[in-house]
Amino acid sequence: MHRYKPDEMRTTSYTTTPRTREFEEKIFAMWRETGRPVPYLFALTDGTTRSLDWGCIGQLTNLRVPELRLYVDGNGYVDAVEPIGGLAERYKPIEDRLRAGARLERQSSPADQGALRLDDMDFDALENDERERVDAESVVREGTLAFRADIMRAWEGRCGLSGCGVEQVLDAAHMRPYLGLHTNLLCNGILLRADLHRLFDRGLLAFKYVDSRLVVVTSPKLAGSDYEAMQGRAIPLPKDAAARPHPKIVGKCYAEFLGTQESKLI
Repeated sequence: MHRYKPDEMRTTSYTTTPRTREFEEKIFAMWRETGRPVPYLFALTDGTTRSLDWGCIGQLTNLRVPELRLYVDGNGYVDAVEPIGGLAERYKPIEDRLRAGARLERQSSPADQGALRLDDMDFDALENDERERVDAESVVREGTLAFRADIMRAWEGRCGLSGCGVEQVLDAAHMRPYLGLHTNLLCNGILLRADLHRLFDRGLLAFKYVDSRLVVVTSPKLAGSDYEAMQGRAIPLPKDAAARPHPKIVGKCYAEFLGTQESKLI
């Protein structure tokens, strides 16, 4: 399926037709129902993959006052869209009807699946690699925008460890590695500043529950660094209990962390 970069979606005019009106309504309904940007690619209930109408996206994006915000992936391709300005305002009077329709007819999109919160789940399933390998050098990371939006919202836009609120340096980190949409769970994520995310991924810091508190454990390799001062620091957890790192996931990550350390940790 063809994907586009923003500069490939240029158009000079916008004409309201039944087709464009239907597109506007669906985009608005899915955006309001899910609470996050609408993915450009999505899966239908029959398992086929479809994409949003690039012509309509181009027209709404290139109005004198744009009515869609584009999100791009790491390669510069449009990954998701979000209603803004006039488009968002036009449908507010009929929002309840559109949202009800979206609940009944909503397509099964990567963004929907990325928001799953399961109370009773098979945590071993988090180890199954369900990523789509495009070639030997790259792996498709589905649901990235939705996962980031959910984690940002759950952690109120602040790094759980440092308290940093600068969005540009914050990462939605997976506790168990990303292996497909099924690992995009709120209870498998934490918001971290980019440098702390890197340390976590490289086994230089970890987390563990002490009673009901989630605390930081640093590797002896960080001794003498500014990061060593974070040892034992308690992390303010999200208000939503379902968004807090699950004890089973944290326990498994911590056990692996211990296995990589040359010095014994207490």
